[in-house]
Amino acid sequence: MQLSQLIIILAASMSLAFTMGFAIGRGDICAVAAVNYWINHNRASYLRAFIVATASAGLILLPSAWVFPDVVSLSYTYKLSWMTFIAGALFGLGAFLNGACVFGTIAHLSKGEINYIGTIAGMFIGALLAPLVASRTDGYYFVELSKPSTLSLFVWLVFVAIVFHELALKHYLIKSGNFISSSNRIWNPTLSMSVIGITGGLLYAIIGNWGYLTVLSHGAAKLVNPYMPDVTLQVFTATAALIFGAIVAAWKTHRLKIQKPCFLLFFRKLVGGLFISFSAIVIPGGNDALLLYGIPSLAPHAFIAYFIMLSALAVLLKIDYKPEN
Repeated sequence: MQLSQLIIILAASMSLAFTMGFAIGRGDICAVAAVNYWINHNRASYLRAFIVATASAGLILLPSAWVFPDVVSLSYTYKLSWMTFIAGALFGLGAFLNGACVFGTIAHLSKGEINYIGTIAGMFIGALLAPLVASRTDGYYFVELSKPSTLSLFVWLVFVAIVFHELALKHYLIKSGNFISSSNRIWNPTLSMSVIGITGGLLYAIIGNWGYLTVLSHGAAKLVNPYMPDVTLQVFTATAALIFGAIVAAWKTHRLKIQKPCFLLFFRKLVGGLFISFSAIVIPGGNDALLLYGIPSLAPHAFIAYFIMLSALAVLLKIDYKPEN
């Protein structure tokens, strides 16, 4: 890759990742909260916002793969096994113990909730343990979607319909008033997830699989095998920009406050992070990669793993629910 190309890719990926991180921080986006609102409070708007994110990512990914087939590839799909089901359930358990998913962890950390450092430590440990249990090498592309066809065009139009319905017909963006950049209010979940979906889809198109889970898993793998290639510069810098964007969002909304650590919470989040990272490697894919890369690519393992994760999370949240008096 020429230096000029690398500079363009770095600038584009960092800008997109910063915007994505800002949307995560500004919207308080988290799958755990979304499922809790749905299962315990009968509010599905947050969960629907995750569907918008998937559709928004697909709007970008599919045409990019059609126009630039030598550069952009869709997600691998993997053969289902009993480990897929177990890992999906463990991911749900990990998110429940952690109190946040991959997105939510960044949002909480950016606000100064330092107990979530335990999540990062747990993720690193989980990344060390996962290769001892399973290694997925049977991935293949879902070729039917990677080129214009009746099926791929139909799928793309479904993505268009979902985004149009949620953003245009319901006027979520206009009614929330969140077009005003100086506003300190929490973003509407549909606005946040549409921004996350678009930027995430562009990032997966430009630099492929990325994110802080990817960086952590590569770091853990390097400890086991020093000869393993380093994570690419664009993945590392995009991950740093994502975190910085979330911190800026927390600062802008006056929610950046360092909280006192609690050993029990730290330990619980460490265990939760371990399960999250372990499961993400076994599936493979964390809820971010499944949502913005696997599902828009119609990878069956992504649908199954994400559904099991949400189902396990819903059961645990329902059991743990304590209604307010």
